[in-house]
Amino acid sequence: MRSSRAVVVACLGACLASALIAYSESAAAEFDPWAKHAQWFSLRGGYAKSTGEGAADGNAGFGFGYTRFWNSRWASSAFGHFELLGSYQAASEIEVPWTLELTRHVKWNSSFRPYLGLGAGAFYHQFYRTGQDVASVRGGGYLVGGGNVPIGGRSLLGLDVRVIHEAKESLENGIFGVASQPGATPEVQNGTQFSVKLNYSWVY
Repeated sequence: MRSSRAVVVACLGACLASALIAYSESAAAEFDPWAKHAQWFSLRGGYAKSTGEGAADGNAGFGFGYTRFWNSRWASSAFGHFELLGSYQAASEIEVPWTLELTRHVKWNSSFRPYLGLGAGAFYHQFYRTGQDVASVRGGGYLVGGGNVPIGGRSLLGLDVRVIHEAKESLENGIFGVASQPGATPEVQNGTQFSVKLNYSWVY
């Protein structure tokens, strides 16, 4: 009698476990990070560099941001970054962009989805410990591209690449900028910067 009860309990337990597994697999299959109204919180870090004349060698940058999908293809985002564009001994060139962007996400026949978009915002720029420290806020726009792939649960891993074009003031600095070049005359110029960062996103 006890053995038959044990068999029944074991069968019921096996059925319940199978049902829970099937439900979790179904829920995972139905979860779509790119669905309408999906929201992402992202953290990223990687490489950042200015390509202006006399600019420092590239260094590191990191950032965070929020993304919301209006449908399965289009999303808008707000990001903040801290970019150490370069350093020389104790001196450094720093930039802190606060930007908004619009991206178009493309569905492929794989779990990886690339995107391409445009963005713009304010770029706080500072020379630090150069002996001619200057801080300013500049306007700029950029082209952004990359892609993301689910890595389990509600997590995504991706790569983000930015090419930024911003208006620069006269770079009269003896370590970084135009004036750091022998015989150069400081002048107002436009600058191009780029960054390549690994991106982690949590979807909710």
